[in-house]
Amino acid sequence: MTADRCDAIILAHSLESEYLLRRAGTIGLTAPVIALLDREDGALLEQLAEAGASDHLVRGAFSDELLYRILDY
Repeated sequence: MTADRCDAIILAHSLESEYLLRRAGTIGLTAPVIALLDREDGALLEQLAEAGASDHLVRGAFSDELLYRILDY
């Protein structure tokens, strides 16, 4: 499946996350990118948002409301 056929992309946070988010923006990716984090971290969320993340999820903290919010993209 190509990126232009995705409704959204969930990107597990790693050392390369910011680079990948910035790269996605330079190639014209239109699908929202959702960052998957191990824990809530305000500073990290700000960095990922600046790099292009549309929203985030925290492992183990999924709720119906949160998943519906993400799926609305």
